[in-house]
Amino acid sequence: THERIHGEDSDHQMMAVLCNKLGNNYSSMKKHAEAEEHYRLSLDMYKRLHGEDSENSNIARVLNNLGNVYSSMEEYKKAEEYYKLSLNMRKRLHGEDSEDSNIASVYGLLGNNYADMEQYKNAEEHIKRALEMYKCLFGVDRDHAGIACQLRNLGKVYRMMGDKERAKIHLEQAMSMYTRIYGDNSQHPDIQKAVKYLETYGQ
Repeated sequence: THERIHGEDSDHQMMAVLCNKLGNNYSSMKKHAEAEEHYRLSLDMYKRLHGEDSENSNIARVLNNLGNVYSSMEEYKKAEEYYKLSLNMRKRLHGEDSEDSNIASVYGLLGNNYADMEQYKNAEEHIKRALEMYKCLFGVDRDHAGIACQLRNLGKVYRMMGDKERAKIHLEQAMSMYTRIYGDNSQHPDIQKAVKYLETYGQ
């Protein structure tokens, strides 16, 4: 009986992982309804496996992915809700003051979501927190894609706040860092996005 139950749990675990991966696939195809459906299936399976109120990194990951989907669907309040659920769960798992790349990532995503909601002070605060965490994790003077990403997003926020000077400084810093990381690979999506941001928000 124990082996049968253990086998069923393993099957459910695999199905939860698969549903999350399918959600990622649909999300990359911009099929947001299908992505949401599969993320919710994954979340339900994890909760059945570990308990309705359980907390683990898999559940936090799916909550984060749901936040991404709602942000893509421009349902920013729902996105905020799920990003916060993911962030708070990760903090409880790793420690309130821990420096963790997944926590930094959610701070950045929340910041971008606040920018989309036109809550620019909140956006600045959260993106700055993400930037500080990445610098603590990877080094203040080190080139890292996570650091460059937050510099780029801060530049966008400053431009939206009407601060053209700070926007240009941060966007140019991001562009320089991406170039040092990827070289002259102008086709790299990070560099293309940085160029687009400079053209749009750096003027």
